[in-house]
Amino acid sequence: MSTTENRPRASSPLDTSGTAELTPERWQQIKELFAAAQEHNPGERDEFVQKACGRDRALLREVASLLAAAEPESADAGSRAESRRSEDARIGRRVGAYEILRRIGRGGMATVYLAARADQQFEKQVAVKILLPELDSDDLLRRFRNERQTLAKLDHPNIVKLLDGGSTEEGLPYLVMDYVDGLPIDQYCDERKLSTDERLRLFCQVCAAVECAHQNFVIHRDLKPSNILVTPEGIPKLLDFGISKVLHPESKLLTQSATRRMTPAYASPEQVRSEQITPATDIYSLGVVLYELLTGHRPYRLRQNTPAEVERAICEQDPEKPSTAVNRIEADTLPDGTTVSKTPEVISASREGHADKLRRRLRGDLDNIVLTALQKDPQRRYHSVEDLSLDIQRHLQHLPVTARHSTLAYRTSKFARRHTTEMLAASLMVIIIVAAIGFVILEQRQAIERARQELASQRSRGRRSVAVLGFRNLSARPETAWLSTALSEMLTTELSAGGKLRTIPGETVAQTKINLSLPEEDALSPTTLGRIYKNLGSDFVVLGSYLDMGDSDRAIRLDLRVQDAALRETIASLTETGTESNLPGLVNQVGTALRERLGVSSLSPTEAAKVQASLPANPEATRLYAEGLGKLRVFDAMGARVLLEKAVTADSTYALAHSALSDAWGALGYEQKAKREAQQAFDLAGDLPREQSLWVQARYSVVATQWEKAIEIYRTLFNFFPDNLDYGLKLTEAQVSAGQYTDAATTLAMLRKLPPPLGDDPRIDLTELGAAIATSDYKRELAIAQKATRKGELTENRLLVAEALFEQGHAYRSLNEFNKAKDFFTEARRRFDSVGDRYGKGRVSKQLGIMFAEQNDLANAEKAFQEALEIAHDLGNKSGEAAELDNIANVRLLQRNLNAAAGAYERSLVLARQVGDQAQVASSLHNLGLVEYNEGRLTRAKEHFQEAQPLARRYADKDLLAGCLINLAHVHAAQENLATALKLADDSRQTLRGTGAQGRIAALNLEVADLKLLAGDLNAAQKLYEEALQIFLQAGQEFDTSFSLFGLGDILLARDDLLGARKQHEAALSLRRKDHGAVRVLFDSRIRTAQLSLEEGRPYDAESGVREALKEYAAGEEPEARIEADTVLVQALLAQEKLAEAQQVVAGDQERLANTEDRVNLLRLRILKAEVESQAGSFGDAMGSLQACVEESRRSGMGGLHFEARLALGQAEMRLGKLVAGRANLSSLERDAKAKGFLLIARKAATARRHS
Repeated sequence: MSTTENRPRASSPLDTSGTAELTPERWQQIKELFAAAQEHNPGERDEFVQKACGRDRALLREVASLLAAAEPESADAGSRAESRRSEDARIGRRVGAYEILRRIGRGGMATVYLAARADQQFEKQVAVKILLPELDSDDLLRRFRNERQTLAKLDHPNIVKLLDGGSTEEGLPYLVMDYVDGLPIDQYCDERKLSTDERLRLFCQVCAAVECAHQNFVIHRDLKPSNILVTPEGIPKLLDFGISKVLHPESKLLTQSATRRMTPAYASPEQVRSEQITPATDIYSLGVVLYELLTGHRPYRLRQNTPAEVERAICEQDPEKPSTAVNRIEADTLPDGTTVSKTPEVISASREGHADKLRRRLRGDLDNIVLTALQKDPQRRYHSVEDLSLDIQRHLQHLPVTARHSTLAYRTSKFARRHTTEMLAASLMVIIIVAAIGFVILEQRQAIERARQELASQRSRGRRSVAVLGFRNLSARPETAWLSTALSEMLTTELSAGGKLRTIPGETVAQTKINLSLPEEDALSPTTLGRIYKNLGSDFVVLGSYLDMGDSDRAIRLDLRVQDAALRETIASLTETGTESNLPGLVNQVGTALRERLGVSSLSPTEAAKVQASLPANPEATRLYAEGLGKLRVFDAMGARVLLEKAVTADSTYALAHSALSDAWGALGYEQKAKREAQQAFDLAGDLPREQSLWVQARYSVVATQWEKAIEIYRTLFNFFPDNLDYGLKLTEAQVSAGQYTDAATTLAMLRKLPPPLGDDPRIDLTELGAAIATSDYKRELAIAQKATRKGELTENRLLVAEALFEQGHAYRSLNEFNKAKDFFTEARRRFDSVGDRYGKGRVSKQLGIMFAEQNDLANAEKAFQEALEIAHDLGNKSGEAAELDNIANVRLLQRNLNAAAGAYERSLVLARQVGDQAQVASSLHNLGLVEYNEGRLTRAKEHFQEAQPLARRYADKDLLAGCLINLAHVHAAQENLATALKLADDSRQTLRGTGAQGRIAALNLEVADLKLLAGDLNAAQKLYEEALQIFLQAGQEFDTSFSLFGLGDILLARDDLLGARKQHEAALSLRRKDHGAVRVLFDSRIRTAQLSLEEGRPYDAESGVREALKEYAAGEEPEARIEADTVLVQALLAQEKLAEAQQVVAGDQERLANTEDRVNLLRLRILKAEVESQAGSFGDAMGSLQACVEESRRSGMGGLHFEARLALGQAEMRLGKLVAGRANLSSLERDAKAKGFLLIARKAATARRHS
């Protein structure tokens, strides 16, 4: 569900007759008491409400009414509940673009419905939250709109996403949110018996969501387990911002209004006292949630469960240590009235297994972390939610936690005052311990000094590296947030000029900030610096803060710190001032000062001029470029594109803005527009610093797929700067794209020799994966991906780990280990989602679709592709939409829904052409040709295959090129150009030689074998079928073996081995019956078994078999399938002397094939029609037609059909009484058929000759 109002509630309005006027204050009083009552067990609620209401009987009635409406529906009340549901007039109505399906919850403010897209643009279920009609007071409307505005500004994977909003026809406001099918976090953890570590990791994701809200100046104020739902995939979603408040950016404080809105058990002391609300309020509530997740209890022991007692405990009572709380024994009454005893054994059973183990696990760090979050004084809690999360992560990593340090000092001072005598006795022991510690410290200092000397030696041998992390906005005005990105980019360019320092690209820095969840800070702790050094590999980091004074001159003060990430210390601080209109001047001042601090020579006049030329020409262009980069780096290509287009309009000569806009267009799938902007950047790059100019030129070469040029430029950069890992990685990627795998391996070996941590960077492994995939070495791909995952986990590189897990899934999929593949894809999708990378999430869905399709699980394949399509649509990625429409059409083609498949292919083609994605154009053209071929529209199919062929060559897509060639071969065969068809078939096989794609090669062998069989070459066909069978068996591709078995069954049938043929075809049929999606191939097998019944002398069974197959699959759109079926049906009818029915079938086929261009199927139909005419005594028409069929099949080289036409002609001659000619022709046919191995035809010829 997408809201916390997930209990069944009555839908009737409140009965306020005989009560005081329902003012906003009165209504708030009712709701507060209602919420407090729900915190009590059902058996205690009546007594609690009686005491709380006192003599206010109207208040008592109102609260009792709400409690009754919120009660779960019992079995006795089932009919009344059903009646209430049926009376909800909104079911089936539209709200905006959505149709209401059912009610899923009702709270004190709104009703929540499950809804689905009504315009059928794509499939999506959502939750629609509509204000209750009886509550449209100004106060409630403000609160509801506040929730809408709050959600609209929050974009985080762990916060329920607001999709839409508006007002109903009745004028009631509504919200449309993502539908979250999940459980409250406490219930989820207990039902799955998550360990303490697993609960902590899940809780950290919740912290990330709350921190996102705080960074957007939003305080939730009602954090509790029921407002945190966890999906079946293990992703927590933060809900219900209905009582959240937006902080004033200036104050960071919020004054509580006269009415308190909270859930008492999770409220902070300041909420209870109606004092100022700050982010620390949410930290306290998170502490209560964490306490409950870890212990199964709430922090306080209550003498009685009343509001006054709860408030007293929150404000005055110290919470019990979590490790001690495990010992509590309490009774808890569930909503259904069942009483459950919470004993240490019951609580630990769903956590660590044993009570003693759970107590030990919580003792120490976790006690201190939880109690720090629960401090009465907000100033003594964690300063931010991120600090709480980081402390938990430190604990999980077995590092010292900040909570324990501060708590230890505080408790030691208290102990000393109470136990002076005992402390004197302990002093001697302390002296001994201090001496031992001193020795250890001395050893540590010596080790640190050795490390410093080694690091200094390493730095003296090469350039030092600097990463500009960004700057905190002290003005707290969102409209000046762009300055952080602008200052960071400009300062990075300034420091990189002259090549004395190696600067870390802003894109890489942005990824590190995502990986480590780094906030904008003035300075970083030693621990955080160590994490950055492992993740980023930068010697120094530059960070700080800026203050936009807001005066008419837009003065800016910039405070910086330079910190040594490797040695984990601050080495310099400085302050500079400037103006927003002259940012380059401010950056120049800062750059000069930093170079001096780092011992690097200042820039020459020429270098300074180059730097100046690399900056935007005006402040507006600077702002737009910075904002666009910011969007691009958090995977918002649509938002980036809009801003960057404005940036190039504001300064059309700014090369870097054009280059960034190219990246945005590329991410959205607009290939030609990306290339155009890259060309613009290339043309303008001449005035940039040399290193930056080469980088822009290389980017253009990549976009233009000019791989040799890209390799040349990246090699130049890497040769000049061999310590720059990014240049080496880009060079390797270009070499792999160009097929230069040996050169790529050499470059990778050079990268691994870089000094640590660069040489150990897991990105090297991830880049190596490209070569393994390109050569179809999936075992190597798996090994490399596993190594990259391990390294990525150690360096906390969350984006890279998600990618490496994705690659493991791809490797397992390619190795046909589908269960493992699914597990890794699912985990990769969760990881991509956790960092907000929807592109990655869409790629996972696509791979899952491909995997399901390979398993012939077509329903799940289409579902996965539909999800990928939806993501691409949301991201504005037209090329991605085209690709997913293509995949959906592929599924529909396998389901033999040709009209639907053609429609999807055509939509895909339109989109691909619209964005200039020529690779996708090629794929859609090819696939559309497949549909047209199956429909008998050979001219259009041929045109589309031929149009796709050069595009496939251009993009080196060997698989698609082989597909174009083999399908062109089928078209030529259907047009009776068999020689050309066989030549194209051989070309298609040559295309895949050396690729290692054994499964695709085997599938191609089957298609070539079908052509060989049509040509009458049984031996060649048999060899190809057997080769394919061996490949499929070795790969464990059970379903695909059915095609080989089917072909081998046809060979045995032609050779008159009916028993062997039946064995093979029944084995194929058995495999195909397991797959409910493969309707066409199942149909083919059933027709072939019916044909075997006919050859075995059971025409009635043959007729029944064909009619049953046609009943389930009419094959009306596919001439080939229908003529195969009707050939067997007509022959079965003739064998039973059902001439009229046979004539009717043939007449239907003539009408059905009237517009087909498939000459082979028309030839089959002519032979069949002539057989019927012969049996009907119309010998004149039959003889002429059969003689023409014999000549046509001989001329086109179709051996099998040639023999069938000769047999039909001989039989017709015998019926006509031309016995001499008939026997001669049948005798000749018998010899020729035997020579070619067509023993069934030979036997039939001999039988016809003898029984004349």
